[in-house]
Amino acid sequence: MRQPTQNTHSPLRMEHCPVLSPLRMEHCPVLSPLRMEHGPVLSPLHMEHCPVLSPLHMEHCPVLSPLRMEHGPVLSPLHMEHCPVLSPLHMEHCPVLSPLRMEHGPVLSPLHMEHCPVLSPLHMEHCPVLSPLRMEHGPVLSPLHMEHCPVLSPLHMEHCPVLSPLRVEHCPVLSPLCMEHGPVLSPLRMEHGPVLSPLRVEHCPRETKR
Repeated sequence: MRQPTQNTHSPLRMEHCPVLSPLRMEHCPVLSPLRMEHGPVLSPLHMEHCPVLSPLHMEHCPVLSPLRMEHGPVLSPLHMEHCPVLSPLHMEHCPVLSPLRMEHGPVLSPLHMEHCPVLSPLHMEHCPVLSPLRMEHGPVLSPLHMEHCPVLSPLHMEHCPVLSPLRVEHCPVLSPLCMEHGPVLSPLRMEHGPVLSPLRVEHCPRETKR
């Protein structure tokens, strides 16, 4: 385990949880608590060049494959509770400026965010992610909300800021939801029903509702 190159200004707490593969934090002071308890870390937890400025909270949840955050600060909580991470959770070059919250559900395939700050909550609750959720090259400027709903195929957003909520509630996503090269300027809402084939929004800065 590499030690941070700067002082840790607030608690780093791991309780009832063996680290069975590397836990690496490099060039990044922990300025508020990093807490992991009641679960083993079975593969790397990797944070590099990124100060944790508010809590990173993982509780009752083994990390079974890498959790990687690098080149960006976590400025508000990253919260995972009662939920094993079974494949990578990857955030790169992207500060988290408000909560990223996942609880009561496993992440079974990658959650990938690259070059994209999260400026308001990304909320997933009671919902396993069974295939990739990918966001890259664009900020999420308002909530992305998924609740009680497994994602069974990719949710893909590329080069496109989300300027108002995207909400999926009580409904499995059974095929890709793809948005790329264009902002979503008004809510896209799917509730109490599955998405059975692709919903694709491309190159179109307009109000998009469902």
